[in-house]
Amino acid sequence: MPNVRRVLATIFGRTYNLVCRDPERTRAMARRVDRLMRRIAERSGSLDSYQVAILATLHLADEAATVREEFAEYRERVAGTSERIQEAVDEALD
Repeated sequence: MPNVRRVLATIFGRTYNLVCRDPERTRAMARRVDRLMRRIAERSGSLDSYQVAILATLHLADEAATVREEFAEYRERVAGTSERIQEAVDEALD
C-alpha cells in the first residue's frame, strides 16, 4: 500500500503495531477506544477484556449508526431545499 506507515498504539494495556495512512488519526482513535474500554471496565467491574471490547464495539457501532442516520436526514433536507430553490429560480426566470 502506498503512503502507509506503522504506528504503535496501546489499547487496554496491550500494544498493537498498526499499519495506517495517518498516524496521528490512528493514535487518536486508539486513545479514544482505550478510554472507552477503561470506562466500561470501571463501570462493569467483573467483565474480562473480551467482553469489554465487545461492549465498546457495540457502543461505537451505535454512534456510527446514529451519525449515518443523521447524515441521511440532512441529505434529504438539503435535497428538498435545493429542489425548492431550483423551482423558485425557474419561476423567477419564466
